[in-house]
Amino acid sequence: IPGAFSADKTSWKPSDQLERATTYKVNATAKDGDGRVAHENGTFTTVSPQNSFIGNFTPEDGSTVGVGMPVSINFDKAITEKDKKAVQAGIKVSSSSNQEVVGHWFGNQRLDFRPEQYWQAGSTVSLKLDLDGVEGADGVFGVQQKTVTFKIGRSQVSTVDAQSKTMKVERDGKVVKTIPISAGSPENKT
Repeated sequence: IPGAFSADKTSWKPSDQLERATTYKVNATAKDGDGRVAHENGTFTTVSPQNSFIGNFTPEDGSTVGVGMPVSINFDKAITEKDKKAVQAGIKVSSSSNQEVVGHWFGNQRLDFRPEQYWQAGSTVSLKLDLDGVEGADGVFGVQQKTVTFKIGRSQVSTVDAQSKTMKVERDGKVVKTIPISAGSPENKT
């Protein structure tokens, strides 16, 4: 498994996330300052899917999205109320525009992040998941360490006015079109 040592050579970390519920063999060789060599062999098993959680997220790494797109994380296990704060603390969302980004839980399995206003057009957003070892429920721990980035495209915002039955399309702050809409019917209310 590819990986790298820490700067002080006291620990090693794999390049990619290890598979869950998998047994790995470790064959290690170390040499001290006097040239003496020691060998050690061992095995370990990563946590099972029943005892771990991951977050599936959007947008995807390298994508370009609209100014209103939230960062949305859907967990494969319910996160308990007492553990939500720790899970949220293990997630960082930042923007090249330095906008303040806040998180909001929708139930126990979805956490969204977004700025108060729309993302700034042309900015880059980074999502860092540092959930490895974070408890999400009793005996259930996170197993993710991942960073993704995506771009915010041009600003295009469509606003519906159901009273006037119109939709206004603004691109980069300028109205480019006003479109008539139906806003439903007595049989199909909106």
